Amino acid sequence: MTRSLRFQSLAFVIGILVVTTATIALVTLREVNTTVNKLELQSARNAVNLVLLTLENDYRSLTFHRTYALDERKRQMSDSVGLILGAIQEHHALARRGLLKEGEARRAILDAVQGLRYGANDYFFIYDDQINAISHPDPAFRGKNLADFTDAHGNCPARDLMQQARQGGGFSPFWWKRLDTTTPAPKLGYARLFEPWGWMVGTGVYIDDIETEYRKRLEGVIADLSATLARVKIAGGGYLFILDGNRRVIIHPDLPHDRFATAKNTITGNLLADDLMAAARSGAPLRYLWDRPDSPGQNRFEKIALAAHFAPLDWYVIATAYTSDLRRPAWELVVKQFLLISLLSGLSVIGAALIVNRFIGPLERLATYARELPARDFSTVDEDDPDVAALAGRPDELGRLAASFRFMEHSLHDYLERLTETTAARERIQSELGIAHDIQMGLLRHTFPPFPERPEFDLRAVIRPAREVGGDFYDYFLTDDGRLFFVIADVAGKGVPASLYMAMTMTLIRAAARAGLPPDQLLSRLNDELSRDNETSMFVTVFCGSLAPDTGELLFANGGHNPPLLVRRAGGTEFLATARTLPPGGMEGTCYRREQLLLEPGDRLLLYTDGVTEAVNPCGELFSTQRLCTVVDDAGDVTLEGLLDAVMAVVEHHESSLPPADDCTLMVIEYGGTT
Repeated sequence: MTRSLRFQSLAFVIGILVVTTATIALVTLREVNTTVNKLELQSARNAVNLVLLTLENDYRSLTFHRTYALDERKRQMSDSVGLILGAIQEHHALARRGLLKEGEARRAILDAVQGLRYGANDYFFIYDDQINAISHPDPAFRGKNLADFTDAHGNCPARDLMQQARQGGGFSPFWWKRLDTTTPAPKLGYARLFEPWGWMVGTGVYIDDIETEYRKRLEGVIADLSATLARVKIAGGGYLFILDGNRRVIIHPDLPHDRFATAKNTITGNLLADDLMAAARSGAPLRYLWDRPDSPGQNRFEKIALAAHFAPLDWYVIATAYTSDLRRPAWELVVKQFLLISLLSGLSVIGAALIVNRFIGPLERLATYARELPARDFSTVDEDDPDVAALAGRPDELGRLAASFRFMEHSLHDYLERLTETTAARERIQSELGIAHDIQMGLLRHTFPPFPERPEFDLRAVIRPAREVGGDFYDYFLTDDGRLFFVIADVAGKGVPASLYMAMTMTLIRAAARAGLPPDQLLSRLNDELSRDNETSMFVTVFCGSLAPDTGELLFANGGHNPPLLVRRAGGTEFLATARTLPPGGMEGTCYRREQLLLEPGDRLLLYTDGVTEAVNPCGELFSTQRLCTVVDDAGDVTLEGLLDAVMAVVEHHESSLPPADDCTLMVIEYGGTT
């Protein structure tokens, strides 16, 4: 077999050389010229494609910078308004505690905001619920009603911003003059509503400088690209240049703009720029007559051009070269091939014989070693094969191949050991997570109906963790005065840290509720306990309340949680307009508002976590609060179990095959009234 392989290898090399020599001898100059011409054209096409890739990267950088600049300003406006709202909230809290009169608190905020500046002389403004400018740095607008004030484009900026603020805060573009100027400029405004006082707090930044920066960067891209194209030569005398859709030269090594706009293709009679644009659309080369640098104005030398269109900028990238330059390498190649073919053939036969004899023997030994590998016991490392060990000491590819075989055997042994250890560790972790899941689920109440002896109210709840353990929880029990206390909460984050934080939060809530604290004081105490020494900066959103069975009076407080959905027996579904404050654990000393609602017999209250409304489908769409409201309306007068099953079924259908992104918890309470 060794002799046969050597013979076949040498015969193959000699046969290739003979066939190559005969082929080269029979190839005509025209065929060689065609081949080389194609290679040169392909090189030109590659150059065009490289320019297109460069343009694509530069254009993405330009668009990213413009988008990033706008997003950054939006973030800055949102953060700035958030700081002002935080200050207003603090003054409002001081007024509620009687440390300040409300009028004094309002005046202090208005005076401070009116003189506040940041960035490029940007400022804040405050409107009341009638869109009166109660704080504005421009005296021309201060104290006036701007509900019907229009900008340079006929829009009502103040009314649009108020609409965004009443929807939870948002952005709105408009035209507005800068301070101490009279010329309007494009501006982007952002506003949010402080509901206790009915104030709209907003700010805005001028965005015309973003486009100016974009144009400057585009000019820099053109300058850099021009320097790059000047260094590229195609077939000796060829070059690259760029036109735009208006026949204007963007980059050219030496051609004036106006000449190219009117230059004609003498072969077709059309404008040369139009023929080049058509060639870019078709992808076919274009031939035309042009002059040479040493014969200006004659337009009798044939050129060939390849063009491509860069649509985002409406630019045409064109590679052009003289056909005589393309043919020159073919002539040179033919001469060199015939001079070298004899010498190369002889040297190749000698070299092939030496190489075959050097590698065939060691390859056979390695093949035998490879056939024996399946019979080895990889749980232990046998002694190395002496022949393979000797081959591994060679400094060539065979030595590296032999060393690879030895390394593979040792690696398989090490891999089996690590695999055994990893499998045992994974099974231990999975077992511990399963136990943690059972413990966490055991902390929740699962007895439904919870109080069959109390017909005044009924309650159902369901929870679906996103992982083995999660941060959502719910709880309910009867207080000493006979009221039904209930709570639903969502810890920021998932997994084991969230589950530990959940257990601590549930313990604190139960202790505070059984101590008889009303919902607002309960959240305040919970917040102080969680905020103290909170090095991990974790927090939890909480909605809790207590229901009086005889009157239907519902006392509740919201700590940054989603507003519940109220389903009236008489018809109608709406989200409770609750006060939104910082979640417990966010900042020590935060105050919460106690709110009240009177339920009629048959009324229901649906509580949920954001794992329901923020469930994502494969297209990236959120489930949304509107869809939740629609599902509840469509469910009609079903049982409490039926309502929860209907919502969970639609959520799971919305997620399709995607794994849940967050914990999902639902609780529904029905007030039955007294009999």
